[in-house]
Amino acid sequence: LPNRIQGQPGDAMTHILAIDQGTTSSRAIVFDEDMKTRNAAAALGSLMSQSRDTMVCFDFKEPIDPDEPQAEIDRKLRNCYVVEASRSFALYFGFKNREEVLGKPLMSLFPDGQVPDWFISYGNEVERRDFANIERVVSIPVGDELRQMRIHMQNIFDGRLLIRQWITIRDVSAEEENRRALEENERLKILALESVGLRTFSLDFDPLDTSQPHGVISVGGGAEPQWWENVHEEDKPILERAFARFYNGETERLHTLFRTSTSNADEVWMESWAVASNRDSQQRPQGIVGVIMDRTQSKALEAKLIANQRLESLGVLAGGIAHDFNNLLMAVTGAVDVALHKQPQLSEELRLIDDAARQATLLCDQLLTYAGRGSAELSLLNFSTALEGFRDLLVMNAHKNAKVQMHIEQDCWVKGDSSQLSQVAMNLIKNASDALTEGTGQITVDLREVDYDDSWRVDYHLGGQLQPGRYAALTVTDTGKGMSAGEREHLFDPFFTTKFTGRGLGMAVVMGVVRGHGGAIHVDSTQQEGTSIRVVLPARSAAEEAQTVSELNPIERLQGCVLVVDDEDAVREVARSLITAMGMEAVVASGGYDALQQVTAAPHKFDAILMDVTMPELDGVETASRILDQFPTTQIIMCSGYSNVTMPPKLADAVSFLQKPYRLSQLQEKLTPIVSKA
Repeated sequence: LPNRIQGQPGDAMTHILAIDQGTTSSRAIVFDEDMKTRNAAAALGSLMSQSRDTMVCFDFKEPIDPDEPQAEIDRKLRNCYVVEASRSFALYFGFKNREEVLGKPLMSLFPDGQVPDWFISYGNEVERRDFANIERVVSIPVGDELRQMRIHMQNIFDGRLLIRQWITIRDVSAEEENRRALEENERLKILALESVGLRTFSLDFDPLDTSQPHGVISVGGGAEPQWWENVHEEDKPILERAFARFYNGETERLHTLFRTSTSNADEVWMESWAVASNRDSQQRPQGIVGVIMDRTQSKALEAKLIANQRLESLGVLAGGIAHDFNNLLMAVTGAVDVALHKQPQLSEELRLIDDAARQATLLCDQLLTYAGRGSAELSLLNFSTALEGFRDLLVMNAHKNAKVQMHIEQDCWVKGDSSQLSQVAMNLIKNASDALTEGTGQITVDLREVDYDDSWRVDYHLGGQLQPGRYAALTVTDTGKGMSAGEREHLFDPFFTTKFTGRGLGMAVVMGVVRGHGGAIHVDSTQQEGTSIRVVLPARSAAEEAQTVSELNPIERLQGCVLVVDDEDAVREVARSLITAMGMEAVVASGGYDALQQVTAAPHKFDAILMDVTMPELDGVETASRILDQFPTTQIIMCSGYSNVTMPPKLADAVSFLQKPYRLSQLQEKLTPIVSKA
């Protein structure tokens, strides 16, 4: 009886009257149950009146079997009536109070029996799920606006038969707006982080989960339980120490930098910053949250910078050695010239010394070229024509069994030194030939103009100095054995070689020439597949004016007085001997201050000053500046073991330059326009 009364409260009195009234106890039970029913109905009505939710309950006149034909289910679904409703439900359909809708067929509440689409869509989903209890947020028209409503349907069954449905509707427009605002803020935060290469992550520790001792990491919403296995073996001890310090409270923030591998086995550098997300009773971290950044590209740039700095430092060392060695060669070659002038009968022996000195000078030039301080007559040059002219010589540098193919695009103009650039091409072809197994394989030489690409900053040696524009690209590719990572790392180091014999200056010189021409080099090599080396140089227009080189003057007897300023005794003495051999007077000074004193004491005595650039205490540039400030018409020739010394603007037009080691004829060429002939 209580179940039936609760199931159909409108028929409670009928059921009560049908009870056997033969005893007082029966009537007491009936009245007691009736009172409970009335109290429950009153409580439900009060709830319906006061709740901020819209609620409705309707019964089906004919119970519904979910397995019966769909047409029968649809008919029964429309044949239902309202048995309970909240006041807001009544107001929605135009009634003043909830009692007015009780007992009405549900379909009669909709104008012209047209059920709204949202109600049909929601009902269809309920049917598809076999009348399961579901909750959804849908848009429902209220007046002139659409409101976000959360609908929950409770289906009541009698065995297998659906007899009743409760629907609760709550206006969640404000909640949905807040949720969307939070989602938008989260989206913007993620975009802002990603714009600078950052992603959020979390890492949870479960001390009871022995299968995941390093926790489970989630990056961008995706869990990566096996993240520790992907960490580089060399970096795992570093990470463990960092985590231990963080876990033991030695630091409040966790900062890590480590290598990991991706699904395609590429090595990736990751850097992270994190704090504890929760702690246990002893304040030990149980999880962390933070941001993580892919540092692979920046680490590549850093490695490139370190490599370039190493090359620069080696270049400084090589240049310094070459400079000092040139000073020594100055004494040798100068003494040979003087000896040939004084003792012509010893010419055969002196020629042997001279040849050795010339070979040593060429070796110094290679060191200076590697250091980017080599001698180069940069002029407008048709690189295509130059390579075509050296075609036979380039092919001869390759092994006789190698197949050499050359693809040269016409009119690739650069500003460069023809001999140095041809040396670059020959070195590249010689190395490509040496890389071929038994000399058999293919070498391809390609020259064309290309456009600058931003990726060159990372991929090219010295590429950070390049500017957007057109470039002449010389690419030499071979099908040889390729290079290992270690070989590629030391490729441009001076004296490094993969051959059994050789000086190992080939690629070092190539690097120096390219540096001196303002270009860059890219190396792509795979073991057992081959190597491709590309040199890019700034392209020029054929219309640019080419520089001319002055012709040498014949050797003649001269007269006058020259002040020789150098801190090296041997260089001073050789220079004095050369000047004397030309018939002039030579006076020596051991440094800048000594030269200033002599010039100040006798300003009109010296027709020219031959001065070293690099000297202790007071260098040649400062000494020349002080002399010219007092005596502007003084003729000064600056000398250096470096070939590309750049004078400051105020000296650029006031002095001339002569590279050590210079010969008698070269010195006379510089002095002839200054002093008078004998």
